[in-house]
Amino acid sequence: MVAVPQQPLVDIDDVSTWPASIKSWADRYARELRGSTECVGDLAVPLEEEDGFLALFAGCRLRAIHCTRLLAHERAAILAQGLRSADATLVNDRILAAHAAGALTSAEREEFIAGHVFADGRNARFGNREHQVCFIASRAKLDCDWRGVERLLSTWGGEVVYFPLSPKHGPRLKTLGVPSLVVAQLDIAAQPCAPLRHRFTPPLSRAFVGALLSLQGGADVFYRALVPPQDILAILQPGDAEYDRHRCLPQQ
Repeated sequence: MVAVPQQPLVDIDDVSTWPASIKSWADRYARELRGSTECVGDLAVPLEEEDGFLALFAGCRLRAIHCTRLLAHERAAILAQGLRSADATLVNDRILAAHAAGALTSAEREEFIAGHVFADGRNARFGNREHQVCFIASRAKLDCDWRGVERLLSTWGGEVVYFPLSPKHGPRLKTLGVPSLVVAQLDIAAQPCAPLRHRFTPPLSRAFVGALLSLQGGADVFYRALVPPQDILAILQPGDAEYDRHRCLPQQ
């Protein structure tokens, strides 16, 4: 269940894990911007500094959390195969595997295949969610902004399934799977091939400065590559102490 990191693991919530180069970079802006705002996203860290900040992660990994809802065979597959980025093939594979495992009826399988975000051009209506895996970079969000991840943990399939299907199948989607926090180590210094790029909202540089200033928020990470199985550190579910410490998260 737990992998041993092969490179230093940087945890935004634990300054002791930050390499000296990252700590020094964030310290400089924290001194300049202390007291300027209470919102991480409003910190006046220049956007043109972001690429240089991300380059400091060369040789180390960022600890991040993917919030989802997993059937038993999906948990096993992530541990064995890693996390795949979202596209029509991934969503169809999930639906077909859920049916094969007895979790979906044949009628549900057909409706879900025909109705998810990537079916029949629906992606344009619901925003581009293709070729990315979504993470949060800070555990603090699981306490201070838990409503932002509650639906991901309580409704099976992720946004690409429940956005279009919830009006008809919402109650059913909530019966599938178990709330799960997939903890991973991400190689954010290695950007994928153009035009794909990892994205951070707010910029990760502001999130790290904000952490030094004790501002809540962290960053959402839109990772544009496969996360291999050796980079999956843990899958936390209700009953695990590290999951249960976040008291507001769904328990079933």
